Amino acid sequence: MSSINTINKECRIQIGEFCCALCFNAEADYVRSAKDYFDNFISEKEPDIEVTINLIPHKQGVPIPSSLFINKTIDGNSFDFHNGLIRGMIDANNKKCSIEIDFVLLGGSARIFEQFLYQLYYTLIAEKYKYQKPVSYLLHSSSVVRDGQGYVFVGPSGSGKSTIAGLSSSFSVLNDEMSLISQENGEFKVQATPFNGYFRQKINMNGLLKGIYFIKQAKSTYIEKVSMKDCIATMLNEMVPFMGILTAEQDISSSVMIECALDTLSQVPFYELHFLPDESFWKCIE
Repeated sequence: MSSINTINKECRIQIGEFCCALCFNAEADYVRSAKDYFDNFISEKEPDIEVTINLIPHKQGVPIPSSLFINKTIDGNSFDFHNGLIRGMIDANNKKCSIEIDFVLLGGSARIFEQFLYQLYYTLIAEKYKYQKPVSYLLHSSSVVRDGQGYVFVGPSGSGKSTIAGLSSSFSVLNDEMSLISQENGEFKVQATPFNGYFRQKINMNGLLKGIYFIKQAKSTYIEKVSMKDCIATMLNEMVPFMGILTAEQDISSSVMIECALDTLSQVPFYELHFLPDESFWKCIE
């Protein structure tokens, strides 16, 4: 991996505690595009896994799914997403993965390909921590570090996550689409991820999790303390399922996801943020 030719065909990115090397058997333009796409998350660490990527031509009429968490077949260490859209094999123990991927997923559908990386991350978590309860999880959310403390804003698409990121640009915006929540030494923190929403000036850092805010669009801005039962369903809906590359949909344990959500909400203050699209919500938080 030390030759100039190899480096020119490799993009190493940081996903949480792991370094993933995307190794392209194609023109250097794809590597440059990947490095631009995952800007600020490029890593020089030794990779925890190498993903060799072979591009295959797109067949006309093949639909591009909105989710890579369904329609997946598994055979030993081999996998196939959506009848050949992505197929390959993985050996996490030996830090190797190879895939054939429809090249359309590395163009305008790159955010769909990111869902493969979500599952790669969970595969690495499972390999490292074995049968322990997951110590971290991906959450559809906007996240900001202000004065060293992290704030997470949770809501479905269209609720205002990207708007909040844009209104928080004077602070350190971690993401407007996908945040990493982790527990370490009894404390929760929020960490940036390389995954892209609309806000692209993300900062690769983390902060102790000060509060979780469930977004609701409203005619005025205010914060309301709510019960856990009012928020647990939303929390679960926005958690990325604990699905590894070789995990089938029916094998996902909803009880483990519920336990992780309850652990977080029992230790981190949470609120409903009734929200107008202006900066006044930060005054309410203060």
